[in-house]
Amino acid sequence: MLDQISPACRVWREETFGPILPVMKFDDIEEAIRLANDCSMGLTASIWTKNTRLAKKIAPRIQSGVVTINDHLYTHGLSETPW
Repeated sequence: MLDQISPACRVWREETFGPILPVMKFDDIEEAIRLANDCSMGLTASIWTKNTRLAKKIAPRIQSGVVTINDHLYTHGLSETPW
């Protein structure tokens, strides 16, 4: 996990092909959505929260092929298959 990064960091802008989790703080939900959508590689996205009702409102606003809530894989048994 890498914390205290900014949108200018390479790990935020480039695909890493590794088990790296860049973590960035945000001030409010609108900023979090803007940061999530400021990406050219939107294959999957994850929303991690205790408030799943809020996550379900946010998920359609994320520009990604798949958005999971409190999870990281869409196809658990066959993660190598195309989505």
